Amino acid sequence: MKEPEKRDGYATVEERSRREIVIQRSRFIGECAPVHSPEEAARFVESVKKAMPDASHHCYAYVVGKNRGVQRSTDDGEPSGTAGVPILQVLNMNELTDVALVVTRYFGGVLLGAKGLVRAYSRSAAEAVKAARPVFMEATDLLSLTVDYPLWGKLEYELKAQPVKVAEVIYASDVTVNLKVRKRDRAAFVDRIVNRTEGRVRLAEGESEHLPWEIEID
Repeated sequence: MKEPEKRDGYATVEERSRREIVIQRSRFIGECAPVHSPEEAARFVESVKKAMPDASHHCYAYVVGKNRGVQRSTDDGEPSGTAGVPILQVLNMNELTDVALVVTRYFGGVLLGAKGLVRAYSRSAAEAVKAARPVFMEATDLLSLTVDYPLWGKLEYELKAQPVKVAEVIYASDVTVNLKVRKRDRAAFVDRIVNRTEGRVRLAEGESEHLPWEIEID
């Protein structure tokens, strides 16, 4: 993940994913999921094990807590440090939390060696994380903008160019747009809209909460 600027929030994943790769005839199946407690992480790991009881190894790692204070990993019979630690490093390198990741291996008969195992488990973990839609749960303001119809075209054009998420557009005697804007972007965004509409936009503020914004990972 690219080095983020300091901001109010935390990185996690938005959905469960499953990705499979084959290396030297061994199958590596990475499964990633959002979790909110060590207990939930443990249940996720057990569900993966139960679904594939004939696998050679179920290596995993998880990180829980907004301060990323709970971290666990296991090699599950692979040589020490070749599986669980690389999986955990993928999570830590991308500063993810509230996430569990299991890489299941079906041995294909070819020994990969310690370095080969590290590369294989790291790659499988990274593929699973990417597929799980990494997001940054960031402080977000909910706003409503209302303009008269003659100004709607200008406002609509500007919204498409700004880092906001439009939740709803209401067409009545005028046009109201309900949207989400990151708290760090709010001041610049409002200034831009006010200037674009020559001060004729009506602004109403809603609640603030932490909402997901997609990010890229390495």
